[in-house]
Amino acid sequence: MNPISYWQRLKVAFQYVMPQIYMTQAAGWLAKQKWGAVTHFVIKAFAKKYNIDMSIAEKEKFSDYASFNEFFIRPLKGKMHDQLTKIQPHFAALRMAV
Repeated sequence: MNPISYWQRLKVAFQYVMPQIYMTQAAGWLAKQKWGAVTHFVIKAFAKKYNIDMSIAEKEKFSDYASFNEFFIRPLKGKMHDQLTKIQPHFAALRMAV
């Protein structure tokens, strides 16, 4: 097992010191910002880290999303969402009303 680094301990300590409501508000504020190339770079890095398959999204280019909020609620191509709900029914609860 890897020992916990100083940076990891600092991140956890910050979460105990900072009131949760402020962290939530800050995350929400950051998610709706439209910072152009900076936003696109961060979205691309996030997608790479978490292996997000953009080929199933209607907009496959990261530059098509103006904010994280747009990226997180991206519509899927054609019947892809319906196919996913057949595989995992709990996805149906995540479907947005159109």
